[in-house]
Amino acid sequence: MEKISVLLAIPGRPKALKIEDAIRKASDIRVLGHAQNLMETFSTVEELLPKLVVIDEGLTRLAEFEVMRGLFQTLDVRWLVLGSHIPATTTGSKAGADLFGLSPNASGEELLSQIRSVVRAGRRPAKARVQQSNWQTFGDSVILIGASTGGVDALLKVLRHFPNDGPPCFVVQHTGKGFGSSLIRLLDSQTGAQVVRAEHGMPIPRGTICVGAGIDRHLEIRNEKQPVALLVPRAAVSGHKPSVDALFASAVPLANRCTAALLTGMGKDGAAGMRALHDAGAATIAQDQSTSVVYGMPRAAMEMGGVQQQLPLDQIGPALLKAAQKCAVNNRNKRIA
Repeated sequence: MEKISVLLAIPGRPKALKIEDAIRKASDIRVLGHAQNLMETFSTVEELLPKLVVIDEGLTRLAEFEVMRGLFQTLDVRWLVLGSHIPATTTGSKAGADLFGLSPNASGEELLSQIRSVVRAGRRPAKARVQQSNWQTFGDSVILIGASTGGVDALLKVLRHFPNDGPPCFVVQHTGKGFGSSLIRLLDSQTGAQVVRAEHGMPIPRGTICVGAGIDRHLEIRNEKQPVALLVPRAAVSGHKPSVDALFASAVPLANRCTAALLTGMGKDGAAGMRALHDAGAATIAQDQSTSVVYGMPRAAMEMGGVQQQLPLDQIGPALLKAAQKCAVNNRNKRIA
């Protein structure tokens, strides 16, 4: 019988060795190695493809973990989080689950039992992509999205609604420098649109999502009929580079074509830019508190008066497309008049 292959993503070798000692007592489980941080975890999982990663709770709080977890879902990699604030999954049988928890004070037998239970859980069902749009023409509308903590999962849920003929879309997601390309691969696998890494001077046509993440420049927009991505080398804005505020502020000259969304995230990046877009005539949407991992950026935008609609996450994708369609109709009617 094939053994269950496990990777330990535990900072601190003594702690990892203690867990490995407990696993050694099981004849049906083997440890492939130790990873001290997320970059080591990513490269080791990619190379060795374990069935399960036992990971420290602290590493799962980083935005990069969401990217990594999403990338390895298609390979059916499971994650067992050791932490006091993660509720333990006792059955390990929920269909489609890939993230499970266990108290760091659990006994060796409890650890082994949970490893076996997690690996037996049912596979995650494949997600359908939206292809051609059911919406009418989007005209020259543009969609803008900003996100931070918890934003990777939120982006997946929003962009899953985007068709292959939707409006040009610009996204700024706060993440580490080593994970920008991985994030783009993940998003591209989950949407009908084409997801591309932002490049300076790149025209962004219909059906394309341009992502600024893990780069040391600001993603901004040049106002042309087909909007153009710019990568601008200047100081951090609102504590970030790339910054959502920088993206939103650059879009003010084309606000009458824009629909902007601010998703879950810590701090207030994007709030001032959303207010500027709102005042210039853009449609603006913020994620609500109940579905936000961190209700910081959306709250700041609400308090600044820059939000037209506050919506739960599952409604934001369709709402963005509907608002973009409405924007196109309004602009067309103005030209006719």
